[in-house]
Amino acid sequence: TSLLEGLSGILKSNGDDTKLDVIVCAAGGFQMDPKMPYPTHTHDEVCDIAHNYSESIEQMLQVNLHPPLAANFAAHQHMNADGLFVIIGATAALNATPGMMGYGISKLAAHHVVYTVGETTLKSNVTKAKRKAMQPVRKHAPYLDTLSVVGVLPTTIDTPANRKSMPDGNFDTWVQPDDIAKEIGNWTKTPSLRPHSGALVKVVRDKTGAAFRLVR
Repeated sequence: TSLLEGLSGILKSNGDDTKLDVIVCAAGGFQMDPKMPYPTHTHDEVCDIAHNYSESIEQMLQVNLHPPLAANFAAHQHMNADGLFVIIGATAALNATPGMMGYGISKLAAHHVVYTVGETTLKSNVTKAKRKAMQPVRKHAPYLDTLSVVGVLPTTIDTPANRKSMPDGNFDTWVQPDDIAKEIGNWTKTPSLRPHSGALVKVVRDKTGAAFRLVR
């Protein structure tokens, strides 16, 4: 609600008819799962570990799933025609994530937002039957006719926080934030360059900077 209220206030200050052309949900976070208990732990210690584990999962859902859900609600209220809605996911969540269950689950759920909302639009690549089934949804949300929803799934992004948490990482293989921003800018300026709505696009570092590969 804070996001929606703040956004509504900003847009209203620019005029009642002000809409958004693009929403990029880049909020997120990462942490490893707490270690599981050993047979030597006492009952109280096991309970403490279970509590920490539960809190860890909840925190990952709060930072990685709740923002895309809130951004989707904002899009429903404020998106312009031919809009672009981008959610930053994670390549890691395309596979099993041992040792980081909370992170993997939360990012996979964010991907689910991408293709669920994406399939309600007319820009998706679903079957005619599915598209027809979504007509009642689009009837009350005309912006969905021309909306493009895309999930951008980087490998590790080269940020100060990631460098601090992974000082031994190979920074040369990390994706630069500017490369992601540049591609989103291209999609914004030229809608024909956008992937289909509901697409998941993997981003990896290559010799030219970054390569964007469709994975769904």
